[in-house]
Amino acid sequence: GSGEAEAGARPDERGRILEIREAPFGAGLAAELADRLATDEDGGVVAFLGRTRTTPGTPAPGQEEEAQRHAGRDVQALTYEAFEPMALAVLEEIADEIEARFGVRRLAIVHRTGEVPLGDTSVVVVAVAPHRDAAFAAARHAIDETKARAPIWKAERFTGGHVWTGHGARTGPAGEDG
Repeated sequence: GSGEAEAGARPDERGRILEIREAPFGAGLAAELADRLATDEDGGVVAFLGRTRTTPGTPAPGQEEEAQRHAGRDVQALTYEAFEPMALAVLEEIADEIEARFGVRRLAIVHRTGEVPLGDTSVVVVAVAPHRDAAFAAARHAIDETKARAPIWKAERFTGGHVWTGHGARTGPAGEDG
């Protein structure tokens, strides 16, 4: 749509774009984010796109029986809900960790809420750095920690019902207490 992908997509003073959006992502969002983040010193840009797939994920605790009821069925869509203020605060923590661990300052994490149809993108991560190793490490940490810690919940929709998915959220990076 007109201007939707651009709304709020400017890096903050630290070179970050951290957003929760209900509007669908345009096909070129990763490239737009990379263009906004990258400088002439950056030789590595790593983008990760998470898409809705037909195969179900791991049911959340307490959802095992409902998941069994839909066993063998294809996922038709995903629905995401977020506690936005806390989700954005967690994304900031993750960005801080990435800067401290990998020296990567220029980072985008943009996550959808609402219904995301099959094949559509639900999350985009872009990490930009002078060298590729740091960009790859930053992007991997960003998506892994976002999935593990941000208060963003995913339900898989099937004909006749839905199943919430995922594990209990961590409060800190993998391998650390907390």
